[in-house]
Amino acid sequence: MKKRVVLFDLDDTLYPEIQYVASGQRAVARVAEERFGANYEDVLGVMLAADNAFDALHGMLPQMGVQEMLQVYRNHMPDICLSESSLGVLKELRAYGCGLGIITDGRSIGQRNKLKALGLDDMMDYVSVSEEIKADKLSSYPFQRAIDYFGDDCSYVYIGDNPAKDFMHPNAMGWHTMMLKESFPGMNVHPQGLTDIGHLCRPDIVITDICEVADIVRRL
Repeated sequence: MKKRVVLFDLDDTLYPEIQYVASGQRAVARVAEERFGANYEDVLGVMLAADNAFDALHGMLPQMGVQEMLQVYRNHMPDICLSESSLGVLKELRAYGCGLGIITDGRSIGQRNKLKALGLDDMMDYVSVSEEIKADKLSSYPFQRAIDYFGDDCSYVYIGDNPAKDFMHPNAMGWHTMMLKESFPGMNVHPQGLTDIGHLCRPDIVITDICEVADIVRRL
């Protein structure tokens, strides 16, 4: 039997990205309070009520520039955590002897801080961050790098949430693909509609709970 390698997207797959958004807004609110004397709860309230949180906060607090807010948001060490379900699946897959990895798009510092906060940096055999390799998942390169790392004699699985870019190249390369459906409509950052996309962009399997991953992988 071929060795199985299971690779995950990060945001809205292994943890809900709304956790990161909320953590980043709290970090911005702390800086607004500490540096500019703004009321922490008022700052949070303004950001939560707005479609564009930082533009709204800049309107309330002109002395704090939007670029400064973005820098705080992108560079902060997030207060996020893995669910017991995600952690349990990773432990099960490791017990099956699977190789584990993450292929994620984003800035290096932000994604690496997320991995550290979630305790994933020491759990993964392989991590690919788009800024670091100068290619995102609209390119086959991040996936080919995983094959280069683990070997072309393995059976590959990719689990993600965004059909616009997560599954096209893994499908074309013969990988098994799964999409984790959002817990409720609008929870995820990216839409998950499958009706208006090409066949290659559709996952093999749609799951509603990450707990399903280990049993599916074991049966492959």
